[in-house]
Amino acid sequence: MGDQVQESAKWEGETIVELKLTPQQVWPLIADFCSLDKWFTHIEKCYLVEGELGEPGMVRCCESSKFGGDGVARFAKERLISIDPSQMCLSYEILDNNAGFKSYVSTKRLFPSDGSDGDDDDDDGRSGCKFVWTFEADPVEGFTLEGLCEIFKAIAHGMVIKMEEAYSQCEAN
Repeated sequence: MGDQVQESAKWEGETIVELKLTPQQVWPLIADFCSLDKWFTHIEKCYLVEGELGEPGMVRCCESSKFGGDGVARFAKERLISIDPSQMCLSYEILDNNAGFKSYVSTKRLFPSDGSDGDDDDDDGRSGCKFVWTFEADPVEGFTLEGLCEIFKAIAHGMVIKMEEAYSQCEAN
């Protein structure tokens, strides 16, 4: 009986990643809800399914043939629940998918870095920011909460690297 109760409990997780970019530089990249394929290397397509870009209620579809490793193409249709440019925060939910998620709601936020990491070696006058990705989901078959959190951490780190590289290339041009 105890296992049954544990299985029905919601999973919650949080990933925090530091960026060298300011929140104002990163927000347009996060706020572009249909650009996930630019930042998440395993997503091959991310496109608008319905609604108006940047407006709550819009639905995107993300597709990948790489994710999962079992040869099965994956997809997720996700609805933008809320977006707040002044707080640099957006929330979305998975509506449909074939990756095992029954219920999933996520929030992505940007915060200015507090500068207290003690690393002043590469201080170029910019303060940087923290990318905070939280989620709540029903347990996902074939995963543990810890395993899912590790995957999201790796995804977030990969996204940060791609965003910083893209910004550096724009500055160079």
